[in-house]
Amino acid sequence: QIVSNESFDVPESVHLTDFPEADTKFISEYEKIIEEMSFVRQICEMGNSIRTQNQLKIRQPLSKLEVRSINEVIPVLSDWMKEIIKSELNVKNVLDVINITESADNIIQENMSLKVTIGLLTSITDELKEEGIVRDFVRLIQSLRKSRGFVQGEKIKIEFYSENLALKDIIV
Repeated sequence: QIVSNESFDVPESVHLTDFPEADTKFISEYEKIIEEMSFVRQICEMGNSIRTQNQLKIRQPLSKLEVRSINEVIPVLSDWMKEIIKSELNVKNVLDVINITESADNIIQENMSLKVTIGLLTSITDELKEEGIVRDFVRLIQSLRKSRGFVQGEKIKIEFYSENLALKDIIV
C-alpha cells in the first residue's frame, strides 16, 4: 500500500501500476555516451600503463597528456571527456593534437583498434613535485586518521618535524 495523505490519484499499490516506458528520444540522444566513456576508459588505461612503466605514482601530478584521435566516431575529445581524463590520470592539461612528438619525456602509446595515440609528458617540474609531496603527505595523514579511528570532520592536531628544510617549506 502506498502511504500518502496528499494525493488521491495514486494507485493502491505500486505493483498495480504499468511499467514505465523508455524515453526513446533520450536514449537516441545519449547512446553515443557509452562509446565515449569506453574511449575515455581506454585512454586512461593507456596513460596508467605509461605511468606504471615509468614508476610514476598516480598521486604525482603531471603537466599534460596529448591525444591524437583518428577515430571516426570520436575524432576529438569533448570538455567533459577531458575533465574525466584529467582527474583519472592526474594531469593538468589534456590536449587534442594533430601530431605527437616522442621524446625522452613525452612517452607515446598507440591503440590501433581504437585509432588513438597518446603522449604523456613525464617530466616533473619543481612545482609538480611539491604538489605530489603534499598529496602523499595528505594521504599519510588520512591513513593515520583512519587507523586511529577518527571520523570525517573530526579535528586533529598535527605536529610535523623534518630536518629537510625544503620539505618543511612545502608542508608548512
